[in-house]
Amino acid sequence: MSDFLTVTEEHYLKALYLCRPDGGETTVKELAARLSASQPSVSEMLKRLQSKAFVEYRPYHGVVLTESGRTRALKVVRTQRLWEVFLVEKLRLTWDEVHEATEELEHVRSEKVVERLDEFLGFPKFDPHGDPIPDVHGRIRFHDGRPLSTLPVGARGKMVGVLLDSPPFLRLLERLGLKIGVSLTVVERFEFDSTMIVAVESQSLTLAKSVTDNVLVWVE
Repeated sequence: MSDFLTVTEEHYLKALYLCRPDGGETTVKELAARLSASQPSVSEMLKRLQSKAFVEYRPYHGVVLTESGRTRALKVVRTQRLWEVFLVEKLRLTWDEVHEATEELEHVRSEKVVERLDEFLGFPKFDPHGDPIPDVHGRIRFHDGRPLSTLPVGARGKMVGVLLDSPPFLRLLERLGLKIGVSLTVVERFEFDSTMIVAVESQSLTLAKSVTDNVLVWVE
C-alpha cells in the first residue's frame, strides 16, 4: 500500500468526506455529481483508491472512507478551511471567492506550514462559511445550527453557517446583509409558499424558502 496521493486523489477523498461527514456510504452517482465527473471515471478512481486502502468500494452499491482515508480527507479539509480564513480575514477576499482560490492551497504537504497558519490565525474553529475546521488531531467541533426555515414565528437566533456555498448564493446573502454572526428574528411566515419575513438587525427581509432552507441559525 502506498501513502502517496496525487492532488486529484486527495480531491476525491475530500469530496467523499463532504458527501458523508458522518462516515456513511456514498453512491458513485452522488460523488460524480459533486465532482462534475462521469460515473465511469469516478469508478476507476475509486478502484485506485481502494488499492491504496483509502476507501472500501462495492461496485453498484457505494463507497466509504477507511480510517486512513478519513484521516487524509480531514487533513485536506483542515488545510482548505484554514486558508479560507486567512484569505477572508487577512487578504480581504469575499466569502464567495475563497473556494476556488484554495483549490491548490489545500494540498500543501508541509504540516509545519499548516500548524503555523493555524497558530497565526488564532486557532479558529470555523471557516468563513461557518463550516467546522478539524483540529490537528482531526477532531471537529460542530455547532448546533438548524435551517432558518424550521424556526417558528417569534424565534430569535444567530446565523452560524450555510448549507449551500455556491458563489451566486453567497453573493445574494452578502447583498441582503446575511453573514455569519448576525442576529435575526422570525417575524412572519406565509402559508402559501413558506416565504418568511425576518428582522435582521435594523432591517426587515422577505426571504424565499430556497434561501431559508440553506441558512443555518443557532437558536437563542
